[in-house]
Amino acid sequence: MDAQTFKILYEDARCALGEHRLLDAIRTIDGLISSSDRPILSNELAETKEAYGMMLDYMERGVDDPERDRLFLRFLRTAGEALDRIYRNFISESATGFYASTRRTLDKLQTPDWPAIALRLSENGEALSQTLAGHPSVERTRRAEQLREEHVRLYKQLFETVFTGPIWDKSAEEAARNLMSDAFVGLKDQCLFVSAVTLSLLYVFDAAKFRFFFDFLPTSSPELRARVQVGMVLTYVNHYERLQNYPDLQARLSLLGDEPGFREEMLRLQLQLLMSLETKNIEKSMREEILPEVMRNASKWKSGKGIDLENLAALNNDLGANPEWNRDENLEKLEKKMKALADMHARGADVFIGSFAMIKQRFPFFEPAANWLYPFDIEHPQLPPGTKDNAFARFFLNNESLCNSDKYSFCLVLSQLPAAQSDAMRAQLDQAISAAGGAGLSLDRPAAADVETERRVYLQDLYRFFKLYRHRDATADPFRLDLLLTSYAPFSEFFASETARRQLADFTFREKNYLQALPLYEALAAEIPEAEFFQKAGFCHQNLKDYAKAADAYEKANLVKPDSAWTLGQLAYCYRMLGRYADAAACYREMEAMRPEDTRLLLRLSECYIRLSQYDAAFEKLYKADYLENGSERALKALAWCSLMTGKIEQAARYYEKLLAGAPVAADFLNAGHVAWVSGDTARAIALYNKAVDADKNDFAPTDFFDEDAETLNRFGKSETDLRLMLDLVNRKRLKD
Repeated sequence: MDAQTFKILYEDARCALGEHRLLDAIRTIDGLISSSDRPILSNELAETKEAYGMMLDYMERGVDDPERDRLFLRFLRTAGEALDRIYRNFISESATGFYASTRRTLDKLQTPDWPAIALRLSENGEALSQTLAGHPSVERTRRAEQLREEHVRLYKQLFETVFTGPIWDKSAEEAARNLMSDAFVGLKDQCLFVSAVTLSLLYVFDAAKFRFFFDFLPTSSPELRARVQVGMVLTYVNHYERLQNYPDLQARLSLLGDEPGFREEMLRLQLQLLMSLETKNIEKSMREEILPEVMRNASKWKSGKGIDLENLAALNNDLGANPEWNRDENLEKLEKKMKALADMHARGADVFIGSFAMIKQRFPFFEPAANWLYPFDIEHPQLPPGTKDNAFARFFLNNESLCNSDKYSFCLVLSQLPAAQSDAMRAQLDQAISAAGGAGLSLDRPAAADVETERRVYLQDLYRFFKLYRHRDATADPFRLDLLLTSYAPFSEFFASETARRQLADFTFREKNYLQALPLYEALAAEIPEAEFFQKAGFCHQNLKDYAKAADAYEKANLVKPDSAWTLGQLAYCYRMLGRYADAAACYREMEAMRPEDTRLLLRLSECYIRLSQYDAAFEKLYKADYLENGSERALKALAWCSLMTGKIEQAARYYEKLLAGAPVAADFLNAGHVAWVSGDTARAIALYNKAVDADKNDFAPTDFFDEDAETLNRFGKSETDLRLMLDLVNRKRLKD
């Protein structure tokens, strides 16, 4: 069977199982098995098909069967597991991609299965422990180096065989328990094992592997606990529909909610998952805004004086700078950009992904997938000699902001620096340590591990693997999924408290994830009708361009908390976008009563009156705005346009002359051209229209040049033919020039 046909049939079977159309699923799976020459799978499915047929026969005869629901779920599970085996066999034997090529390479090399590799890894750990316990000697050093090299080969094999291995049976589950309790299998190898199980599950569902997460979730190791939590949540989201057929696993997950602190840990993980989705936007901001601004202005900072990102906000306040003094605007922009970077970093954002992205493509160290997810080991034999003794390296490697793969990248880059540059960097560090009196700059003691930090670091490692690894497979990328856990039971129940939901809603809102924040605020508003919930729900709708729903939410907020100028302003904006100018005007009148001298508000109100053809009311507000702003450009523009709309051509011409004498923009030239044209001065109109084209930096007037104002010009007797001819006159003039 060719790959395309297989994919179509596989998706049909998967969809049928997801919709509980068991008979359709069995027929499709039967067809896949018959073409795969797998008699064992055929026998498994034949038993399920026969048992399901008997259950249907009993139901047809009206026999009451209290076990019917339970049996139906069992049949769905069996059929789904048969489909999993078929899929794994196909991608191992016939498909292309990272998973398939890895499996075929292991088969070609006749690599042992992973439990055998786990035993060898344990033996290696025991041998290394005994070697290091011996008396120092050249032979001991050489033997330790050999064992470490062998250890690297073994952990890579373990990762690859677990990642691409078959569905677990009872013996595999037992082997996993042995590995996780083996005193000679190091913590770093156990962490990598958890990652291999996670990746395997992201490709192919396996209930036994998912049970593994439950077994080792209570571990006291922050590093392991973080990886187990992340693996459990990502694979649960990835296989949510399938897991509905496993009530035992659902029940175990629900029971975790009763454990002290578990719900809070899941909430923190949820926030970290959502922050990880912002990495792409943060990387773009770093690349296109913050770093270019830093590079342009770096020379303006005093030599040898660093920028304290955490305290930039307080810097100007502490200095007590006079706001009337001249300030360097470029430097202010840099301060804002750097403060933005510090704020993102303080919230747990991944601000360093771009720093080592190209490096990871260049060094052979990152060719094996395992090295992207292996915890940082300063004794790793593939790191440059002397890394452990480099003070500059140790200082940065103890920085909890760097994830494991970035630490490896840093060490590899450091090894290629010229000796003089490395010595200079070390001298700068020594100077910084001396200036600080040696306090606060830990060189040998990394920060104590905690689950939250380990989760953040691990998510960054996973994100880099799925976004940067050369052989990555987008279909298995968990960061493409809907990671808002309130979409999935029982996580939605874990976050049922008002405090948790408010915290989650406010987090997503602050990060401008309006699509995710919206259902949270709507649910909160339905239960707790606070004005703030309606306001924020409306703001989410507004940013998603759904102005009708935004207006509805703002109306409710206004009922709960009347006379809020902010709510009225947003509501008026939505009304204007919906063309409901009378309603918008009503909002602005309410706001005018609160702020009678707000000229921006008067201009908005006058715009509504113009749209409603209530020109006398519009002029009243415009004259007031013009008086308050003493002939401001904003008021002049509105007065000029309103004069044109009401046929007061001479008055409009006077206003546009004032505007053109200032700093006119394209729209000013265009509107002044309209005034000249309708007053009979065609030559001046052509000249002004050409200036409008120049101001927009166009070579010629576009075909839609008059479209927006066509209705207004039609009212002054300018036909569609006139507009067409005028467009040609403008462009003919440009051709001559």
